Order: sequence, then C-alpha cells, then structure tokens
Amino acid sequence: MEEAWGRTRGDAATSIVVVDTGCDLDHPDLAAKMDPGRDVIDGDDDPTYKPGEAGVSHGTACAGLVAADTDNGVGIAGGCPACRVRCVRLLDDEPRPISQSVDAFEFALQVNASIVSNSWGYAEPMPVPRVVEDAINRLFEAGRDGKGALILFAAGNDDREIGEDELQAVRGVLTVGAVNHLEEETSFTNRGTSVDLVAPTGTLTTDIAGREGDTSDDYTSLFGGTSSACPVAAGVAGLLVSAAPDLTAGELYDLMIRTARPAPYAAPDESGHDPIFGYGIIDPVAALREVLGDEPPPPPPLDGEGEHAGAEAEQ
Repeated sequence: MEEAWGRTRGDAATSIVVVDTGCDLDHPDLAAKMDPGRDVIDGDDDPTYKPGEAGVSHGTACAGLVAADTDNGVGIAGGCPACRVRCVRLLDDEPRPISQSVDAFEFALQVNASIVSNSWGYAEPMPVPRVVEDAINRLFEAGRDGKGALILFAAGNDDREIGEDELQAVRGVLTVGAVNHLEEETSFTNRGTSVDLVAPTGTLTTDIAGREGDTSDDYTSLFGGTSSACPVAAGVAGLLVSAAPDLTAGELYDLMIRTARPAPYAAPDESGHDPIFGYGIIDPVAALREVLGDEPPPPPPLDGEGEHAGAEAEQ
C-alpha cells in the first residue's frame, strides 16, 4: 500500500458507500471523511450505529479499512485515505425486508457513489431476490453519471460453496474472499465460481469510540473474516477510480482481476480461476501501474522545514 500511495492516495471526488450496521460518524479517524448517509431501517438520514445491538461496531470497522484519515496524527490509514465515505445502516438484530436492501443500493445510485462495499449477506443460502439483483445491476450500469458503480461483496465466512444463484454471483458484483498474512487459504472463506479475488484480512481498524466499542480505545485489532477483506479491496478500488475516473465499472472490474497477483497456493483452471482464491490476490500497485504507466511516483512535497511531508503517515 505504501507504494500505491506513492502514486495516489485517492481523490475527494471518489465516494465510497459502506452498507452495514451504521457508523460512528464522530470517530476521530473518520469524522473528517464522512458525507451524509442513510438509515434505510428507520427511513432517515442519520446512519449512526444504534447502541446496544450485537455486532454494532462492524460498520465502523469496515469504514476505517476503506478510508480512515491519514496524516492526522491518530490511528490508522484506510486503503483510500483521500476518498470520501458515506455510511448506510441496513443491518441490526432483527430480520429486515428485502426492500431495505434495494433502498441501500438506490441511495448509492442517487448520490453518485463510485464504490459500494458490502460485508453482509443473507443468514441462510438462498437465491438472490430479483428486485435486489435488478437494483445491483442498475447501480453497476447507470451509477456514477452512467459509468457505473463498482459493487463489492464479501464472499462470506461459512466455509461452503457459493451457489450460482446467490447474491455474490450477481453479474454486477465483485466478490472478495480472504487470505491470511501468509497468503494461505483461511479456514472460513466461502468458495466457488463467483469468487473473483482475495484480499488480506484487515485486522487493525477503527472501533466505535468510547464505551460502546469492542475495545477500551478507539481501535480494534480483532476484526477479520471476509468482512474485513472486502473493505480492503474497496479501498484499493477507490484508488483506481481516483486515478482513472473515466473507466466504467465493468472496466474497473476487469482491471482488478487482470492485474491480480497469482496466489501461491492456488490450483487455477484453464481460465486462471481457483474456487478459493479466485483469479488471485488483489495487487494495487500493478493495477495503478496499468492505468498510470510505469513512471516512478514523484517524491512527496517538502514541508516548511525541508522535510518530506507525510513522513509520519499511519501504516
């Protein structure tokens, strides 16, 4: 990521929507990055997490991996630290109507989102409802002023094969599985023909600040699963949109697959696909090199004391 950030840290014109449990909008590493979001459960414009619910910090953790601020002297840096974030609250302790999933994608369409990160799925394997599939494909084709929004979904953590009629298999979805720090298969990631890429699990990320969080401070090192791999990939996608804003969602989808690095433990078929590792491990530098060329990145600007700015950026 450091080499990728040497080429671009993203752009404020690139908007990434995180559909999840809502977010801590006042988190010190996220507040400056947030644009107005949506609560499709309550039907209002406040996507703040609801205290006391199980797993309520999930959305804040995903948002941090996507685009936590950098060079602000606190915490971490997200994958696309200069991108903007909008949170959508879709998940809570209760089963929710399918219409609310549609509302989440319609919101992303209305606000011209570039990327939509989804670390959620249905509790039991089921065919994707037609209205949800239509909403995803409409966003993929017509979003971002007609260039389309790139829609990422986590593969899921059930150690099973994804059916060809499930949510992750929708045409407009880039499905992301997880590898560990040794680039090995994880014990939980789902598999199948619809897995496009894998990304490392992002364990260190933002947590709800204060007592409502999972930890005693504003960050957690306990996040994981494909829920964390998906926003890692979404942050990389944000860098690519920022670097090449005229590419369509379909072109970005193909670019991320084409530039993926071969997974060392994969056994790909004739098309280069492995059911666990997809087409390989996401490679932000290779993807950026393709759209920006092979010229080395410029040195960071000097600050007033002759030092390179950004030397203290979070890793």
